[in-house]
Amino acid sequence: MVRGSQQTGLINRQKSGLPGRIWLFPLVLILLYAFTPLCARAEEYVFVDRNGMSSQIVEAVKLVNEANALMRENKIEEALKAAERSVKLAPESAFTHLVLAGAMARSGNLDDGLEECKKAQAIDPNKPEIWMNLGNIYLSSGKSSKALETLHEYLRRFPHDSHYDFIKSQVAVLEREQKNCSKESPANAEDYFRDATVRGTMKWKKEKMPLAVYLEPTSSARGFQPSFVEEAKGCFNSWQEASAGKVQFKFIDKPESADIDFRWTDNPKDVSQPAEGGETRIQPSLNGIESAKIKVLTVAPVKELKMDDALIRFTCMHEIGHALGIAGHSHARGDVMFCSLPLNFQKCVLSDRDVKTLQHLYSDDVAIDFGQGSNAADALSNTEYFINQEAQKQFTSGNPEEGLRLYKEAYAKNPQSHVFKFNLGCALQRIGIEALQNKNFDKAASMFKEALELDPSDRTAKVNLGVALLNTGMQQSREGKQAEAEPNYKQAIELFSETDNTRLAVAVHNYANFLNRIGKTSQAKEVEAKYLK
Repeated sequence: MVRGSQQTGLINRQKSGLPGRIWLFPLVLILLYAFTPLCARAEEYVFVDRNGMSSQIVEAVKLVNEANALMRENKIEEALKAAERSVKLAPESAFTHLVLAGAMARSGNLDDGLEECKKAQAIDPNKPEIWMNLGNIYLSSGKSSKALETLHEYLRRFPHDSHYDFIKSQVAVLEREQKNCSKESPANAEDYFRDATVRGTMKWKKEKMPLAVYLEPTSSARGFQPSFVEEAKGCFNSWQEASAGKVQFKFIDKPESADIDFRWTDNPKDVSQPAEGGETRIQPSLNGIESAKIKVLTVAPVKELKMDDALIRFTCMHEIGHALGIAGHSHARGDVMFCSLPLNFQKCVLSDRDVKTLQHLYSDDVAIDFGQGSNAADALSNTEYFINQEAQKQFTSGNPEEGLRLYKEAYAKNPQSHVFKFNLGCALQRIGIEALQNKNFDKAASMFKEALELDPSDRTAKVNLGVALLNTGMQQSREGKQAEAEPNYKQAIELFSETDNTRLAVAVHNYANFLNRIGKTSQAKEVEAKYLK
């Protein structure tokens, strides 16, 4: 690290949608689903009484661990046999019933799996994994309300369990799904078109066919295997065949001209919730879907799952369905577009309802419609569309303040509009970046703070606010305003510690130099020791 000189932060233009200019889209929808963990943890369970372990208990322990290991390898039938034997040897053990519940659920026998999980709960209700897995078997059984009730109880009882954050994320996804569910689309209907179009009806126009697909051919992401690419290709082919000729794909070598851009990632932060194994962002317009970006995780969100071809196949099949315009989820457990990863995900094929929903969506008599979905707040009316166009025009014409005013006015009138919220955030950051470039750090900080108020989880806004505060602190230091400078250094470091290690090092270096200059040498060493490990 270079010492004795001041370094400035860099404006954050990564993952922001702001590579030097603002991108304002008529509508961006983020489409995802919840991962479901296995129904038993692969841990070394030991059952001990005061007299030690009998040979039967020792054998039951081995069988529990063997069944868990087999499930992780997707060898479900073998796991089921081992689990059944463990229950016979130790019928009073909660863990033997739990592992049998998991094996049954993974084999598709959800009803018996549910009963075994209840037996485990009756024996020992203080095991967090029992509540977690009971909730997920309810979910895979299509009993969403009961699943949420059970998972909420898990969150109440076990706030320090290692799976707490994952289940909290999963619950958030499921609550959103329950809110968006169409009441007019029963699970036994011929298709789930109403649920698929709950946010409006969108699809690719026939003139776009065949859709150009850039499928990332290799990746340095942890867990990536070359076989994943072939699995993804097979999923594209399955949807193409299901469309009865309405949808075609062609694979291309460069992403610049892609309609669908498909990437691999090992960073859970690249998707919106830790409980999600993939995410699809589609950009529709009044003329149909303009583009789609798919990201699929190559690492499992929980240790009980092994990221292999079977899990990748299901995730890819699901996300491609979103990219084709199936924005909502099915609420029937047998469909690939079900809102959660089913426990028997290794048996992944498009259901009859998946096929009929796609064909319904792409039938000639179904038109693109942004205003008739049951969740109208997620759709653009014509008025909203033209306001959005006018705001974009102001930005491109060099009148960003007027564009910002239009977005603020529109968002104030319709605070439920995801479109205006997203574009208002982009507009604030665009103006903030321009202020940074002009060294108007106070204005920049003000813009980024407003963007964070809109979305407190926005990493880009946090980083850019940190840059503004760091530069403010450095400027105040040069002007001899030491008392005013120090809080800005501290806030910048706090923001970077959550988001960006590179900028954190720059901020810590500058803050330490500042402290040394004002005679706080010991505090400077403490700061460096804390953050620069």
